[in-house]
Amino acid sequence: MKRTKEIAIIGIYSALLIGVQFVLSFAAGIELVSLMLAVFSVVYGAKRGIVTALIFSVLRIFIFGAIPSVMVLYVIYYPLYAFVCAQFGKINGRWHYLSLLICVAFMTVCFTLLDDLITPLMMSFSTSATKAYFLASLPILGIQAVCSTASVAVLYLPIKRLLEKIKSSSRLDGEVEL
Repeated sequence: MKRTKEIAIIGIYSALLIGVQFVLSFAAGIELVSLMLAVFSVVYGAKRGIVTALIFSVLRIFIFGAIPSVMVLYVIYYPLYAFVCAQFGKINGRWHYLSLLICVAFMTVCFTLLDDLITPLMMSFSTSATKAYFLASLPILGIQAVCSTASVAVLYLPIKRLLEKIKSSSRLDGEVEL
């Protein structure tokens, strides 16, 4: 029974991530996936966060298209992001929140910079096209970093409390159901 609940929660949360991304896909740079995956990974741990990130990445590829550079970016970045964020679940006190906030901002910048590296390499961009791609990404990078940081600052604690309640009621924290 525990395994079934775990699979259901990972599946539902992966679908929630896709829904959040789909709803906000019209607005460049505005996203809540980073917040949602960070909170999930902190509450449920690295293993479940990585699995959720991989499912989200694969679903995203099916829904939004199989662009090779995007496939590589998502399959590398989001599981790594989930792993890194899960480590903040081990930090107690006020440093937990502040350090996660800094990490999310930093990782969001890394997402765009990784894309600025992967896409030109996979698409065989010329040097001038690579520079133009990088320069064009900077405004979006700024918007994403501010949005991710602001969304974590405002929504992290309430969503974390909600997920902790769901986790304790679903008994995925190692308790044995009788």
